[in-house]
Amino acid sequence: MKFVFIDHLWFLLFILPISLLLLFWVYKRSSFIIPYYFDVKKIHFFQPQLKANLRTISLFFISFSFLGPYFEGDNQLVPIINKEIIFLLDVSASMNCEDVQPSRLKKAKKEIKMMVQRLQGCKMGLIVFTSFPYVQSPLTNDPKAIEMFLDLLETNQFANTGTDFRKALLKAAERFTPDSLSNEASKSIILISDGEDFGEKYTSVIERLKQLNIKVYCVGVGTHQGSKIPKTEGGFFLNNNGEIAISRLKNQSLKSISKKFETPYYELQTINDHLDALSEQLEKEKFTVLGVEEQIKEANFYQWFLFSGFILLLISNIWIPIKKEGK
Repeated sequence: MKFVFIDHLWFLLFILPISLLLLFWVYKRSSFIIPYYFDVKKIHFFQPQLKANLRTISLFFISFSFLGPYFEGDNQLVPIINKEIIFLLDVSASMNCEDVQPSRLKKAKKEIKMMVQRLQGCKMGLIVFTSFPYVQSPLTNDPKAIEMFLDLLETNQFANTGTDFRKALLKAAERFTPDSLSNEASKSIILISDGEDFGEKYTSVIERLKQLNIKVYCVGVGTHQGSKIPKTEGGFFLNNNGEIAISRLKNQSLKSISKKFETPYYELQTINDHLDALSEQLEKEKFTVLGVEEQIKEANFYQWFLFSGFILLLISNIWIPIKKEGK
C-alpha cells in the first residue's frame, strides 16, 4: 500500500495525540458525571468505554483516509501524443440544479471522467469557473490527477457571483504549453456550462484562440424546462421578486461559440445522454506519437476508510443509554 499525501503524516502526528487526549477527557468526564447523577444499574447500554473505543477507531480511520492510501496494479504502456485538452467546467450555483440527474455538475463530472479514461495519452487539464476561472489541474498525462480533483469539486468552494465565458476562455488559452502553441499540435478546449453567461463579449477572445489554432467544443448541461437552484445550507435561491428562481439551459451563447469554431455542439439533458460523440471527435484530431510511457494502474482505498470511520462515529453517537422499565 502507498499513499498520495504522505506529506500530511506530520500534521496527523501532531493533531492525533491532541484529539486522543480530548477523547480520553470526554470519556473520563462522562464516566464520572453520569454515575454521579444517575443510578447506572437502572440504565441499559451505559458503556462509555465502548463509545470511546469506537470514536478512537473512527478517528484513526478518518485520519488514515486523508493520506490517500492506494494499491498499485499491473503496469500498462500508454502512448504519449502531442494532443492537449483543457476541460473548462462551470461551477456556478445553477450547476447544482437537479433537472439532469443527479445534478448538472455531477453529470458533467461523470462525463469528464469517462472522457479522461478514453483519451489517455493526451495531456489534459482542468479549469473551473464562475465569474473568475480557477486552475484545478495543469496539463498532465496522469488521468488520476484529473479524477481526484473532480471528486473533490463542489460549487460551494467558489464565489458564485455569476458566469463569465470570456475570462474562462482566456485563462484556458494561457495554460497550453509553449511547445504546442509553436507547432501543429492538437489543442482543444471543452467548455461545459448551463449557458448562463453574464460576462463581457468574447469576440476578441475567439479570434485570439483561432490564431493559436485552438478549437473550442461546447457542451450544454440542463433542460429548457429548468429547475430550482438549491442552496448548500438548504432551501432555494430567490429572484429579484422574492420568488424561487428557476435556472434553464441557455444554449444561445454556447451554440454561437461552436458555430464560430465550426465544431459540433453537444447537450446533456438526461441521465442517458453521454459525450461519446465528442470523444470520437477528439480522437480524430491529428496528432503524432511522441513516445510511450509506462503507467501503473492504481486502486484508491481512501473512501473505504473514510466511510468506515463515519459509520463508527455515527454508531457511537446514536448509542444512547435507555432507562430500564420498572417491574
